[in-house]
Amino acid sequence: MDHISLEVLDTLPKQFMHRVELYGAGKVAIRQKEFGIWQEFTWQDSSEQMRDLCLGLVSLGLQRGDRVCIVGDNDRQHLWADLAIMSAGATTVGIFTDSIPNEIEYVVTHSESTFVFAKDQEQCDKFLEIKEKIPQVKAVIYWDPRGMWGYDDPWLLSYESVQALGKQKSEGQPELFDKLMAEGKGDDLCNLCYTSGTTGVPKAAMLSHLNFLTAVEAGLKVEPRYDSDSQISFTPLAWIAEHTLTVAPHCMLGIIVNFPESPETVQQNIREIAPDIIFYPARLWENLTAMIQIRINDSTWLNRVLFKIFLPIGYKVADLHYEEYQ
Repeated sequence: MDHISLEVLDTLPKQFMHRVELYGAGKVAIRQKEFGIWQEFTWQDSSEQMRDLCLGLVSLGLQRGDRVCIVGDNDRQHLWADLAIMSAGATTVGIFTDSIPNEIEYVVTHSESTFVFAKDQEQCDKFLEIKEKIPQVKAVIYWDPRGMWGYDDPWLLSYESVQALGKQKSEGQPELFDKLMAEGKGDDLCNLCYTSGTTGVPKAAMLSHLNFLTAVEAGLKVEPRYDSDSQISFTPLAWIAEHTLTVAPHCMLGIIVNFPESPETVQQNIREIAPDIIFYPARLWENLTAMIQIRINDSTWLNRVLFKIFLPIGYKVADLHYEEYQ
């Protein structure tokens, strides 16, 4: 990885566009499985999608310092929306997909969000239910059109229609996107991450670009990562950890991000991609450990003996590995 000064490229979009300049159409940035086939998108593809979406939002009235909510599964459109919002100098606000309408209303109102990205009909219906309670929201933008053909509310806009506005604006003002990105600063607020609210109303953690970038730099001292690394993204993008361990390294280091076909196919997709990096939350690690223990207990006596012999060796190798980077 080439070392990039955070004083120069001090925002996630700047880091992302540096990777675009390095790789262009010659390297895959994102893969996503759709209809049983892994679709590939180069860094150039991603930059064009993100740029058009950014300028489309600006055409609709998005201003620097605004907040924009995103609710939906881990998809390439989710990542592009995230970067598009940041490129315009606005702040992303993640909402978990299982949130009910009154929980969504609280986050949208508390964050004073002016736009919303909602993946599909299920999520759009939640916003339509609370539409009168969130008058500051100018539009809800969806990226999965299935089930949306019967809706005629002008408040709902398709992802592609917003990108079309952006493409038109780019043709008329070709320098605007670069100007917007150049105005971004490392201390700018780029993400509001809401807690679960289990001990009261949710609290919003205020995160700057430099929060994420310095976290990546710190992580490299423990575990090196490279632009050849492939990572699967399936923990919620509304969670701070997924931004820190997937989105920020994608922009800063050029890792390849793979999105599963659906939440139900994650394990199968992991086997197909064989990623270099898998980020599991604690509960999934516990499930994986339990599954291994069950299979070992059901295995032959020889496998059980070998497991008992080599497990302590594995622990020792892991300890030595991390001591190397202390």
